[in-house]
Amino acid sequence: MLIPENALRVVDNRLIQLFGLDYLRLTRDVLIHERLEYLVSILGAPGRRKLRVLDVGCGSGMALYYFDRMCRGLVSEYVGIDMKIEQLRERWRFVSLPHIFQPVNLDDEWDFGTFDVVWCSEVIEHLLDDGRLFQRLAAELGPSGVLVITTPSRPFVEKMGRLIPGFDRVSPTQDGGHVRTGYELEDFRKMAARGGLVLVSHAWLSSCSITDLETRLKPSAMNLLKRTLRNLIRSDVLAAVSGDRSAHADAYYTLAVTLARGS
Repeated sequence: MLIPENALRVVDNRLIQLFGLDYLRLTRDVLIHERLEYLVSILGAPGRRKLRVLDVGCGSGMALYYFDRMCRGLVSEYVGIDMKIEQLRERWRFVSLPHIFQPVNLDDEWDFGTFDVVWCSEVIEHLLDDGRLFQRLAAELGPSGVLVITTPSRPFVEKMGRLIPGFDRVSPTQDGGHVRTGYELEDFRKMAARGGLVLVSHAWLSSCSITDLETRLKPSAMNLLKRTLRNLIRSDVLAAVSGDRSAHADAYYTLAVTLARGS
């Protein structure tokens, strides 16, 4: 007998409340955790306190829980925006950090004020007019705010596309898939210059071999077990956040950039 989806969601929400990050690390994609750990490392920079954070394309809303558990005293308010947020309000209602989720079409005009941190993870590659989104993100930054973006690394996607047919496929229309193969640092330098921002730092995250990728792409009980075990034994991404991995960009799934207003 199939279990209703809403019942599974209730159970999942309860397990999150009971077991927290330990449960999320076992059941959610390891790539999400690595990106959020990178964000936490950015927020933890000396001198940063009482940050107002905007999560653009917030997805599962897991950034909120990371802030609540790992950044207490640093983050004072969280705003998450995405197309569908109704389930997020219920899932994270127990979180004490002041927060709100708002339904937003990112192609529309939107403005929620100014923020100390604007976080946009794995979103920009889905929108045809990425320049317009970038301008909107920059407009939400306060005077000393930082914009943190993660997106697929173009060298990685192109390399894996040669090994796994279809991996580098892009859609000519905005249908929820990727509309471009990813980005390189120079792409963000150009967008930053047009938006009055400067590139502060960058990182290459999520080292991934073709075997790892094939495990992710082929759903099966065995591959799910492999992914769960990898979540348990993975190396700490924060140990390798600093440093320039550009020469090996085709080995890392994710490019992360941090930008700020130019002087």
